Amino acid sequence: AGAGCVGTDNITPCATGGTCSGGTGGGGSGGATKSGKALTTYKNQTVNTGGDFYSVSNEDNVALAQPLLETTATTLTVGGSLVDVKGTLAANDAANPFIFLDPTTFTATSLLGMSGGGSMTAATTFFKDLQGTLTLTGDALSVSGNSSLSGAGAAAFLALDGSTMAVTGNVLNATGAKSTVT
Repeated sequence: AGAGCVGTDNITPCATGGTCSGGTGGGGSGGATKSGKALTTYKNQTVNTGGDFYSVSNEDNVALAQPLLETTATTLTVGGSLVDVKGTLAANDAANPFIFLDPTTFTATSLLGMSGGGSMTAATTFFKDLQGTLTLTGDALSVSGNSSLSGAGAAAFLALDGSTMAVTGNVLNATGAKSTVT
C-alpha cells in the first residue's frame, strides 16, 4: 500500500482518532457466513472513527484480494465515508462481499465517496448488510469529479437483507461530466 493509503497495512479496532469498546475483534457468523479473512473484523464492539474508515489517496493504486471489513453485532460510527477513493481501488475477491455487516448499527456520511478522478472496481458485492440499521447523512454512493465506479458479475453492488437504511441524500449520486458508473 502507498503512504497515503490509510488502513491497508494495519487496521486495528482502535485507530488513531477513534475509540472502541466491548468484545474483541474477530469473526462471527450472526447467522450468516463470512469469509473469515477480512482485513478488519469486529464482533460485539462499539467502534467510533473520526474521519473516513478507509481511504485511498490520489497517488495510490490498491488491489485487495480479501474483504475489507466484516462485523457481527457491532455499533460502528464513522465521521466521514466508510470508503473514500481518490486514487485507484480494486476489490478483487469475487467470492465475498468487500464489506459485510451482520447485524450492525452503522452511521456515516456515506458508504462510498469518490472524487478527484478516483477509480474503483468491485469483483462482486461492494456492501452487504443483514438485518442492520444504517444511517447515512449524505449520499450512500457518491461518484464525482471525473471518477469511475464499476461492479462486475451478477451480484448486487449494494445488498441489503432485512436492513433499515435512512439516507439524507441519494442512494447513488454521480456528478461531473466525466464521472461514470457501470
